[in-house]
This record gives sequence, structure tokens and C-alpha cells, in this order.
Amino acid sequence: NNIKIYNSKAEDSINIINSNVDIENVYLFNAASDGLDCDFCKGSILNINMENIGGDGVDFSGSELNVYIASANKIKDKVASIGEETNISIKIKNVDNSFTAAAIKDGSKANIVLENINTNGPYIMAYDKKGFYQNTTFANVKYDYDKFKSEIFKYVRSSNVSLKVNELNIPPSKIDVQALYKSGPMKK
Repeated sequence: NNIKIYNSKAEDSINIINSNVDIENVYLFNAASDGLDCDFCKGSILNINMENIGGDGVDFSGSELNVYIASANKIKDKVASIGEETNISIKIKNVDNSFTAAAIKDGSKANIVLENINTNGPYIMAYDKKGFYQNTTFANVKYDYDKFKSEIFKYVRSSNVSLKVNELNIPPSKIDVQALYKSGPMKK
């Protein structure tokens, strides 16, 4: 409870592997790379606040989690990176001046609630990066219906994954995943 990390120069400000987690009140400010990395974890991470993160705000791989992000400002890459067959319920609020609220990829399943989102790129991206996971990547998103109708272009998915927003199937887009990671905003 009440984790505060400032000015981290490490690859991950917090890195948790193969653990049961019950974390509350996380404050991450001025990280050179990712804020919180959870690989093969189960549990909950609630009330995350992040600002000025040089990579992903939170990065999940092979995990089963319930997550609440209370605020994210100036996240260079993804506020939430959800990959490698992660199964997650996540609420993301108060995002500003960040590239994307969430990327769901590589066989992951995500139930997402968005509130007060302002990104420089798409709100949600769903795609397969690695190409060898057998499960279908799936994201189910709930967002303010009136805003969603005027901002449908803020949701993108590749043809081999599923993305629903307010129960509407989002049509596929052409996503050049290699370019995103080689020279785009996701370059490390």
C-alpha cells in the first residue's frame, strides 16, 4: 500500500514476476522507461497514478488481474500494455497527453472501462505483435456513448483480433505493427 517512486532510471520502476499481488495506491513519477511491469501475476492493483513515464505506464504479461488506473499524464507509449495471454479487467481514467490508453495483444482478453480519455493516438489498439499465440486477442470496451459515436476512429484493430466498444464490433484497420515498434511512438 502507498508505493511512491520518483525519478527511476531502471528499465521498470517496479517489476513483479510470478506473484500474487494485492497492491493499492501506486504513484509513479518521472520514470525513464516503464512504470510497473507485472509478469505472470494474479490479483489486483488499484489506484495507480502516473506522470511523465518514458515507456509504458503499466505492462502486463501472462497475468490475471483487476486493475484501476486513476490518472495517467505524459505517458510516452501505452498507458496499459496488455499482452502475452493476459486476462484483465481494467478501468482507466483521466488520461492526458499520452500516446494510447491501452494496447491489447498476443492472445489477451481484456474488459476495459474508459473515463475522461485524451490521447495523442488511438484510445485503444488491438493487434497481435508476436504471431504465435493460439488464443484470439479480444477486448471489450465501455466508454461514454455520445463521445464514442463521434470518436469511433480512436479505436483500431488488426483483422485477426476482436475489439468491441459499447457492444459494437470495430472494423479492422491496417496496422503496421513492425513500424510502430521500429520507428513509431512505441520504439524503445
